[in-house]
Amino acid sequence: MKSLKPTFDKVLFTAFLVLVIWVIYGSVADNDLISKSVYPLFIPVFLIFFFLNNKNLNIGFVIFLIFCFLSDISSIFFQDDWYVKISSSLTVLGFTCLFLMMLPKLQFGKLGRLIRGYLVMVFCISLYFLYTVGYELNLIISDTNEMVLFSLKNLTLIVFAFVAFANYLSKENTISVLVLIGAILINLSSILGYVNLYYVYHWSFEMIDKLLYVTCLYFLFRSFAFEKRYQNLEKDSFSVDKRFTSKEKMLA
Repeated sequence: MKSLKPTFDKVLFTAFLVLVIWVIYGSVADNDLISKSVYPLFIPVFLIFFFLNNKNLNIGFVIFLIFCFLSDISSIFFQDDWYVKISSSLTVLGFTCLFLMMLPKLQFGKLGRLIRGYLVMVFCISLYFLYTVGYELNLIISDTNEMVLFSLKNLTLIVFAFVAFANYLSKENTISVLVLIGAILINLSSILGYVNLYYVYHWSFEMIDKLLYVTCLYFLFRSFAFEKRYQNLEKDSFSVDKRFTSKEKMLA
């Protein structure tokens, strides 16, 4: 008989879905209080459910979450230009920490020359796209610091997406797929956020921007949950092998 106890994935998804509904309701109802209060709850709620299922968490991922949480709550304390600057700075720090944590696990050397060349070409195209957008925004943004932060933030997200894509091509497992989806979502969120901020503002763009960001967090949490699961399975397998080896030696 199957256990009726809900799995971690189902509980996490349910919590994610409930918070998403509140974000959508706050945006549609034009209730700024609900939007600003629910939006920063994603990381604490995800962490609570994660720690109920896992005893520890990678320190690099914890630092990333701290920076993201500070970026989320900055909308409560700061407005307009100050919010954009502080939020962008914290995002840069958070995702820099995340892709630096991923670099040692990257098996770039296992990729073929053709795939490595393809990755470099995609990275160069992304940089050219960033340069083109930055040139256009430079005509709109008068604040030099804001322009520098725009470049740093989007360069960081491009590098993160590049590392995630290279990691996926070298491993092609569930964890790498989840991280790659998260990387795509956060880049789409950043693009939509700047379109909404500097070109065409609409409440639906702002809502989709937030939903893309929190969905990115959801997939990243799922990826680290899978990683912990695989580590536990490897430990259990190692313990079983060790016990069998010990018994074989005793019988011998």
